[in-house]
Amino acid sequence: MCRSWMRCTLRLRPSALNIGRDEFIEALRELGVGSSVLFIPLHFHSFYHKALGYGEGDFPRAEEFFRHLINLPVAPAHSPELIQQAAEVVAALLKKHRGATACTKDYGNEKKARTGDTRVAGRRIADF
Repeated sequence: MCRSWMRCTLRLRPSALNIGRDEFIEALRELGVGSSVLFIPLHFHSFYHKALGYGEGDFPRAEEFFRHLINLPVAPAHSPELIQQAAEVVAALLKKHRGATACTKDYGNEKKARTGDTRVAGRRIADF
């Protein structure tokens, strides 16, 4: 059987949440939704550190993305119901951990035109 694995990447905005990425991943795990961190900046890998002398602080934008991205696994074998359930868990966690500075306004089509559709399983979750 041939399987193709994909992922749904979420970028957490620290200014909008009162929880960090690692705590968010742990909360997802406790609620039965697996997630991972797949993007690790190259300069964090030992080869690049040893061979080229790169280290923390050399690529701040890459490090910023690293600190805020999580991946939810998606596979052809996942049913639409399972994906919907995962989306609902993510949406509930985002709502629960929304910080004081979080944007609660739905910008509708104006925002969609600028950033693309941010809906997953009918729920807007990527802007938190």
